[in-house]
Amino acid sequence: MSLRRLMMVPLLFGAVLMSALAPPVPERAAVTRGAPPMRFVAVDVLIDSDSVRLGAWQIEYEGSVGADADGRVMLVGVEGGEHPAYTRAPHYDPAALSGGRIVIAAYTTADDAPSGVTRVARLHLSIPQGGEFVHGVRLIAAGDSDGDRIEARVWVAEITPESNTKSNSTNESEGSEP
Repeated sequence: MSLRRLMMVPLLFGAVLMSALAPPVPERAAVTRGAPPMRFVAVDVLIDSDSVRLGAWQIEYEGSVGADADGRVMLVGVEGGEHPAYTRAPHYDPAALSGGRIVIAAYTTADDAPSGVTRVARLHLSIPQGGEFVHGVRLIAAGDSDGDRIEARVWVAEITPESNTKSNSTNESEGSEP
């Protein structure tokens, strides 16, 4: 038996002994006492650039729950859109995930940038149950493939888990969903 293996025996024995004598680690509660029950919601961000190719965009999203619920909306994830130009998650400040408001943006230099209605991102939210869940979205900027500013509309659509379809759409920039 080599010296190295001989030295490992007391170390392993000591580790096993320490773990047996150590007090048990208390299990972490799944829900903090007094916290409201939460539910998870996915929200699609859609932009309509009409017939112009969408080369860049920036939006501000804010979600809130009405006065009936105790707690606030928390962003738990951001993923990309459906067109190949926007499948990667948009750029954002990771610190914004701790609140109910986020600014996200993306651009593409691809020749096949999308036009018309495009899902550019999906936001994942944790919200308290009860109370009315309200979305707010504002288009900060949109540009074409050449970098010139374009007119576009933005809205969000909540995805229901039962059907994975859009519902409760709002359009803060134009007043109604197209």
